[in-house]
Amino acid sequence: MSHVLLLVGVIFLLLLCNGFFSGSEIAVISMRRSKIEALVAQGRRSARRLKHLQEHIDDFLATAQIGVTFMGTLAGVLGGYLASLYVEPAIARTPVARWIAPAVAATFLVGMGIVYVELIFGELVPKALALRFTDTVALFVARPLDRLARASHGLVVFLTASTRAVLMLFGIRDASRRAFVSEEEIKHLVREGRAQGVLDQTEEELIHSVFEFSETRCSPSTSTRRPGKPSA
Repeated sequence: MSHVLLLVGVIFLLLLCNGFFSGSEIAVISMRRSKIEALVAQGRRSARRLKHLQEHIDDFLATAQIGVTFMGTLAGVLGGYLASLYVEPAIARTPVARWIAPAVAATFLVGMGIVYVELIFGELVPKALALRFTDTVALFVARPLDRLARASHGLVVFLTASTRAVLMLFGIRDASRRAFVSEEEIKHLVREGRAQGVLDQTEEELIHSVFEFSETRCSPSTSTRRPGKPSA
């Protein structure tokens, strides 16, 4: 029984590590660049590491995915070992063995258990916490992720190059290059700020008027009439 509990504990620990990587991925990507720059100016070492991760986002995503894939795969392998060595013999001694093969039943039970725990503790809860406490989580994971990225640099470079090569088949030359924030994203943030009471109505209208004025100035149908004599 002690061996079973130890094996279950190791599998659960691996799934928690999976959650560490999946939550870290969300937190690092979601943290605002302006907040990171402010923390760097204050001399926060973790902020400098976090800035480095965001500036090399392809390498960071590859590192996080290595962690997620490795932990999930290892948990699955140990789950198969648990099913065949302990769960299958237990099922074989029950009436269930008359209706279904013990190996199939054991694999199904252990597999569903791992899937459930991984979804809750390895995906949903870590990502929800990362979105709720973005700054805290991002700064906490910056140092270990940066060290892991440096330790697995060769593998990360290979995976990043492979990813870019595949993306080139779809005509995507640089997937990491994009506008920092779009006009629609700003408007959405303004609406959210207004709904949560961070901005008042006057501030919201002022920000929206800036975009409306810019669109009016840039509109091709808008022309500046030169002063002259009025037509008769």
